Amino acid sequence: MMTTRAARPDAALLPLLGLLVLAAAGAAPGRTFRPQTFGALADGKHNDTAAVVAAAAACSVSAARGDGCSLLFSGGAFLTGPFVLPSHSVVTVAKGATLLAVPMEQWMAAGWRASALLTGEGLTNVTLTGDGTIDGNGAAWWAVTHNDQNYRPALLVLGSPSELVIEDVLFLNSPNHNIELSGSTNVRVRRLRVSAPHNSPNTDGINFAGGHDQSIVDSHISNGDDCVSIVCGGPKVPAPSAAGGGMISPGGNVIVRNVTCDGGHGVSIGSIRHGYVSNTTIENVRFVGSANGARIKTYPNHTGLVTGITYRNIVMSKVINPILIDGAYCPISQKPYPCPPGKVAVKIENVLFENITGSGAVGRVGRFGCSAVSPCTNITLRDVNLTAGARLLGKPKFDCANAHGPRAVDVTPASCLKPDA
Repeated sequence: MMTTRAARPDAALLPLLGLLVLAAAGAAPGRTFRPQTFGALADGKHNDTAAVVAAAAACSVSAARGDGCSLLFSGGAFLTGPFVLPSHSVVTVAKGATLLAVPMEQWMAAGWRASALLTGEGLTNVTLTGDGTIDGNGAAWWAVTHNDQNYRPALLVLGSPSELVIEDVLFLNSPNHNIELSGSTNVRVRRLRVSAPHNSPNTDGINFAGGHDQSIVDSHISNGDDCVSIVCGGPKVPAPSAAGGGMISPGGNVIVRNVTCDGGHGVSIGSIRHGYVSNTTIENVRFVGSANGARIKTYPNHTGLVTGITYRNIVMSKVINPILIDGAYCPISQKPYPCPPGKVAVKIENVLFENITGSGAVGRVGRFGCSAVSPCTNITLRDVNLTAGARLLGKPKFDCANAHGPRAVDVTPASCLKPDA
């Protein structure tokens, strides 16, 4: 579930940041900054927050001078609270090193309300790399809340970043979402590794909210919520006529390629309230034991548009809902609940499901649950072959409500889509 928050420094850190930036301006020349230089013990026991913040501030000062900078975490485990990434930097979590979030009790006692362990607003030209680990220490957070209505920090939240690269790092046991990117431009995520228990609440792998020119490739995500989520966000634009007119937040412009989703809730378009998501391709993806695979979800009684979505070359293994369009998505956390029906609905059109194979976990291998007031149109099934759960008696099937498309080609079980008008 996506709940985007502004990525900004925590108010409690601002006075400290100001002092550290001034001190860093007089630091010895150099482009590489290590928290140990600023007093970090990196033993995983002592709180290194002040040293980590100081190293990041020094790096930022160097970058502001035009020298660029490298922020290096190596040689131990850095127990830390939230800090701000610098622009024009390479941030390396080296092999064998860990950024370890302080325990929940210490985080709350410090009064931190930062959106994430690593934050930034309007950053540009940032690379987060290395074979090390960013560990959210999330188990205590999960134990006290199992919905998205309570405060829990994510691991990485960036607002309006550009020229961003995230590669190789292991994101482990996040209290909440692992990565949230809103309003991003020119983003390359590759060889990302995410790990959290399959029953951990809201541990989305990566969320793209709005933005342009974004991709995640060659990655493995094992978690307890959306593997990848693509939603609307950022400044509003004039809505396409199919979206109901007015001003609307855009989203999409994402490529998801060569990704394994282990457990979790699928690669999801949405949830969409009043938004517009388009131009998104999900291909060469494997789902293993997931609740959902190829998924589109929209809230009832809202306006918006989902269009230009392709799911291609997908392999399912024991997935409960291999293909799912849910036009009445309404989790129990919504207020009011149940969500009331209405006279409007988000329009879903021009969606392609192509070369999708493998097994479901139950009898129904696909559900197209669209709104009667705004039926789904031009939903295409091509080269789809899905089997039911291994222990299930009976034949696999698709279920349809208010869903239309062209004639399905080479689809097993038989499509239930109604012909487009």
